[in-house]
Amino acid sequence: MNLSNLQLPYQQAFAAGAGGLVALVIIAALQLTGHDLGFAADGALIVFLPPLLAKIVPPSQQDVLKHINDEIAQAGVLVGKLTAASDQSAPPTDAAKALAAKVPASTPAP
Repeated sequence: MNLSNLQLPYQQAFAAGAGGLVALVIIAALQLTGHDLGFAADGALIVFLPPLLAKIVPPSQQDVLKHINDEIAQAGVLVGKLTAASDQSAPPTDAAKALAAKVPASTPAP
């Protein structure tokens, strides 16, 4: 079975959880065989192994698409705010009228 093709949702979080369980199993197995690592080493193994596994495991395609969809939605909100701020329904200011009066009549309107 090729695990690189296995696409679980939230597979990085799943890897971190599995890493925590593996760390606990390693600690329990060492204690049962009489090899006590000590409190600091046990804590270090539990603290560092799960995030390391979560960093190594790539995100699933489903998680990447969720992230992209969120970014597209945020960009849409931003574009909506920008277009609402530049709404052309507001009356022109005096400065805009003065600038328009300086434009020669032969210049085509954009």
